[in-house]
Amino acid sequence: MIRDLKGLLGSRVFAVDGEVGKVEDFCFDAEKWTLRYFVVQTGDWLLGRRVLVSAAAFSKPRPRTGIVSVNFTKETIANSPEVGCAPLARWQEKELHDYYGWDPYWEEAEMDIIPPLGNEFNAALGAISPFLHEDGRDEIAALHSIRNLRGARIEALDGPIGHLDTFMVDDHGWVIRYAAIDTHAWLQGKKVVLACQWITDVQSGGGTGKVLVHLTREKIEQGPEYRVDIDLDRAYEEQLCAHYDQERYWVPEWDEQRVA
Repeated sequence: MIRDLKGLLGSRVFAVDGEVGKVEDFCFDAEKWTLRYFVVQTGDWLLGRRVLVSAAAFSKPRPRTGIVSVNFTKETIANSPEVGCAPLARWQEKELHDYYGWDPYWEEAEMDIIPPLGNEFNAALGAISPFLHEDGRDEIAALHSIRNLRGARIEALDGPIGHLDTFMVDDHGWVIRYAAIDTHAWLQGKKVVLACQWITDVQSGGGTGKVLVHLTREKIEQGPEYRVDIDLDRAYEEQLCAHYDQERYWVPEWDEQRVA
């Protein structure tokens, strides 16, 4: 099911033995367009400490309850490494993943950029050295905070089109599928939804951030309008892709290449 991330903010988080806190933010990977972590505000329980929990550890939200669950005890979460969201050093991620026993998602991304062995292997390895630190102490994870990015300016190929309102996430795998754009006065308040694979760059900045889209303003202006009372179902997605003449993510060949 595709959900508005704004609707998940504030959701109550439960461990196997009780309530942990509330969802305060999300960290996502703009290369694979996948939520990597939920930022959980623990409130009075841990004196307001924020903890990061892998999105892969969460079950789907319970219908009509505003509750999400993780298969850990409160003690396990309380003893987890203290790390922030973004910027997040790779060594901090490694520490967090080692503690919980999570698979390191970034290792598959690193393998994608390592060329095959050959005569120029050493030279090629040097070219990608920023990704291959011995302990990750000087490497920053390429993650963005959803809260920091809200309100970012959206730039089409030929100029601005509005500001980022929210993202739409598929709770099967926590893949971010769409960005909802508030077009302000440019389209007289019309809201549009654009697939994340049409985005070419993301620059965080909390009100000063920027998101670049590989579409023209005219094409977006003529595109389907999005309203909160519209179900973002397959029929609407087909309408979007047909208008923008773009690939459909639900085609297996495309999805397997995109999602880690």
